[in-house]
Amino acid sequence: MIGYFGVRIELQQRLAMDTEQVSCVKVSGLVLLKIIKHCEEETLLATEHVNGVLLGLAVDNALEITNCFPLPKISEDDQAVSEALSVYEYDMMKNMRELNSDYLSVGYYLGGYGCSFLTRSLLETLFQYQTLVSEAVLLTYDPSCATRGQQGLKSYRLSKVIFDAMLETEKRIRLMGNAKNPEISWECDASLHAGKTNFTRLLEELPTSVVNSKLARILLKDIVDQSDEQVADATQVKARNSFSGLHLSMASDLEQQLRSLIQRLDNIYELQYTYQRTLSKPGASTATKDQRIKELAPIRLETALASCQADLYSSGIAQLAGQTVGKLMLAEAIHQYRNVAPDVPDSE
Repeated sequence: MIGYFGVRIELQQRLAMDTEQVSCVKVSGLVLLKIIKHCEEETLLATEHVNGVLLGLAVDNALEITNCFPLPKISEDDQAVSEALSVYEYDMMKNMRELNSDYLSVGYYLGGYGCSFLTRSLLETLFQYQTLVSEAVLLTYDPSCATRGQQGLKSYRLSKVIFDAMLETEKRIRLMGNAKNPEISWECDASLHAGKTNFTRLLEELPTSVVNSKLARILLKDIVDQSDEQVADATQVKARNSFSGLHLSMASDLEQQLRSLIQRLDNIYELQYTYQRTLSKPGASTATKDQRIKELAPIRLETALASCQADLYSSGIAQLAGQTVGKLMLAEAIHQYRNVAPDVPDSE
């Protein structure tokens, strides 16, 4: 998936850069439409996601994402296809440059249902992007939010604790001269075990907004004006009103999120059971600190990832339930108002 950006640059150059981290993300309407189109063209299941490369530029403390292009689905085990994808990404950015468009990569996007995108491979991919471009972010889009009148766009980047741990592990691997040493893993870094590392320290969410250029706003205003002229007839005005926002049935979305939340809670229980068994197995008390960290670090990481997914699902359920309760209260008030008999004045 990483392709062209999987090539590592020298970490000394990364450390020498003195760039100010962005504090917000501004997404162009063109980018949002392209991501929506990419999601609609693919047949997405509950655990499938589409991905692509984001193009833009950092201006002051804001990251402006002005364009993007999708990436085809490939098998991660096929080396030949991965190399072909690298060439495809390079050619796409070269074509963008020839068209005098923004061609600098500022991250990548994932489009799909739910929060199942949060995995170990995602953290490592995001680390490689941020190693190349310090302002790089991960942009996620949930198509189910559009049916509820929500934006569904969120931006993430690695927290400083996780990024520093990965960077320190990368430096140790380079010093040892063996980049494929399976004994070295970033989740075993001592900095992650010095304090209380939990799921809230994996990713950092950035404020995200959708913006359009002045020319795009003028075009949209002109389209709206032309549409108003075409439906000027009073008989057609009523047909333009949309009452989809008052739709009370959200059982399918709520059921899907609850099912996913229960699965994550089951995973957390199994991981905690494995953690306790590892602590209580024979010889655990005589093992050194490094050996204990090496055995327990992968379990702690998987538990943190599952907890983070459960937290995201819980937030979505709370927001969805709050909207549904508000609509039910509105419907109840309207129903009671209609059933109230009008006051009839007494006849003299």
